[in-house]
Formats: sequence, structure tokens, C-alpha cells
Amino acid sequence: MNRRPVESRSLVYAVEEAYATQIPVGRHPVAMLDLAVPADGVDANVHPTKREIRLQRERLAFSALQQSVRATLVQTIGIPAYGEPGRRPASMPASPFAGSDVPMFPYDQSAGAWGEVDRPLLGTLRILGQVGLTYIICEGGAGLYLVDQHAAHERVVLERLERDMGRHGQSQLLLEPVVVTLPRAVRGDLDEYVAALRDLGFSAEPFGEEEVVVRAVPAALRPRHIDGVLQETHEALDEEGAGPGWRARLAVLLSCKTAVKAGQRLEVAEMQALLEQLDEANLCNTCSHGRPTAVLLSHSRLEREFGRR
Repeated sequence: MNRRPVESRSLVYAVEEAYATQIPVGRHPVAMLDLAVPADGVDANVHPTKREIRLQRERLAFSALQQSVRATLVQTIGIPAYGEPGRRPASMPASPFAGSDVPMFPYDQSAGAWGEVDRPLLGTLRILGQVGLTYIICEGGAGLYLVDQHAAHERVVLERLERDMGRHGQSQLLLEPVVVTLPRAVRGDLDEYVAALRDLGFSAEPFGEEEVVVRAVPAALRPRHIDGVLQETHEALDEEGAGPGWRARLAVLLSCKTAVKAGQRLEVAEMQALLEQLDEANLCNTCSHGRPTAVLLSHSRLEREFGRR
């Protein structure tokens, strides 16, 4: 911070949040940040060693850093190539402060867009079929793309849930209301749990002290077997433990439980629709658990495997 090594829990959490759903659970990003903040906006008297600081506009800094890192990820993460060495990281400058400053808001705020992202449009590729009723095979100019149908649909559903959050007009009414038991991990927080469901687009209300009645579901979810989906989601929450981030985990679990399953047969039209929907996602290269949605088997790799080069 202002060319002085410091510690800030909120800024560390901002980086973690930016990487959410981009790396597997239990993994953590490594980052070095060089931030410039007006001197009167930093309180360095939090700790005797001056290493821990507090920002006066902490929420603004958190939001700016989180959005800046996430925008960079959107623009740089690509589809991994099977058997190919990864992209070489940018070399570190001789001086840690060499080069021009990078703005905290690299995108066009007036347009509200991140800009064009250089990545292949899977929906334009030629679909060859399914492998193991789990992976969609497509042919493109760079080689063969193998798309994990569950991971791809999971990402699509998650981003639709996040996009429609708070838009109650996008809900689908159920033919019959569904009553589900509250997860044990959030017992005692019935009202807060119901509020979390409503934020995601459910029409829900308490039913007694330990049950919730659901009358409508978000447009991103399939209304069929929603009682079973919620039950599986509740079991996963109980297994993992609620923790402070259970509300964010709720959307991730719902996207996982309602997505197309591995081993499910898809028609070509369904594969095509899924690939086109994945192209519309901002972070289309990983599922909500951080696993890749697609892998590229390049022409060069195929030639090496067959001894052609």
C-alpha cells in the first residue's frame, strides 16, 4: 500500500471473492498487489508494527479490487489444452514498481461492459457426438474440444441465478406447493434462510418452525423434482457445514443439483443449445466448483500422438 508492505484482511478477501468458482474448493490464489491510496484515506495506527492498516473507504476499495481482478480473469482465462504446456506467466519487472499503473476500474463503467474477450465460440463448432454420455466432442480450427456437459450446464445455471437474483417476476409457479425440511446447519435461522431463497427467485415462506413451503422457483431452474433438488442441496449444506458463506454456497449447490448429469444422453439440438448458452457466460471456462468446462486436444498434440511430428 503506497509502496509499503501491509496487511489487510478485507483486501485479501476481495481477491478470494474474485477467484470464487474459478479454482477448486480448498485452493487459494496467490497475489501481490501494489495499491496507491491517498494518505488521508489510510489508517496505519491499527497495529504497533504498522503492518496492519484500515481503509476509510474500505467497501469502495473492496468492490474496486474484486471487480478489477474478476475482469482480468474474464479476459485471460482460456480453455486448457490437453498435454500442452500452459501459457508462460508474464516475467516480473526488475523493479516491483516499474511500468505504468493499472487502473482499479479497467472496464468501461459508462457502458457497463467488460469488453470483448478473445475465446473460441463453442456454439459455432461442429458437434461430432458424445463420449460416455458425459463429454460433448466438437471440431474447430484449433483441434478437438471436449466439453463436460455437467460442468458446462452448471456454469450456465449459476450465472443465470446470479443474473436474475432479486427479480421475482422471473419465477416459475409450481402446480403444487412443495414443503421441505430446513437444513440442520441453519436451524434457528429460518427467516434468514427463507430470505436467501427469495433473493434467488423462489417464492417461499416458513411452514412451522423447521419447514419451508415453496410455491415458485427461479426461471434458471427446472421445476421438475424441485423437492428432491432442495433435499439434496440441504443434505450437502449439512455435510459441508453452514459457515459464514452458506448463502453463496446455496446458489452453487442449486446449480450443481439441477444441471444436466454425467451419463445423460443429449440430442444434437440439446448439445448445440448448451454450447451456445455456455458462450454467453462471463466465466465460461470453469464450473461453479472451479473444474474446467472444456479441454482442447490440439492438432499438434494429435500429430505427436500418431507420430506425425
